[in-house]
Amino acid sequence: MMELYMAYADYKDLIELTESLFRTLAQDVLGDVKVPYGDEVFDFGKPFEKLTMREAIKKYRRKPTSTI
Repeated sequence: MMELYMAYADYKDLIELTESLFRTLAQDVLGDVKVPYGDEVFDFGKPFEKLTMREAIKKYRRKPTSTI
């Protein structure tokens, strides 16, 4: 869990800061921006996917989304 604030910043600035934080943590702690997790590899070197809440629900929900 992380909570942060930045004076005069909007949500786009905080997204950029968060991406940079995760990228730097992966590199400094693990020595690589590619992090294996089970059968997956998370690549923190690439820009994060940015979705609206509606897009995320449509993409990841397992039931039909015709009413969204």
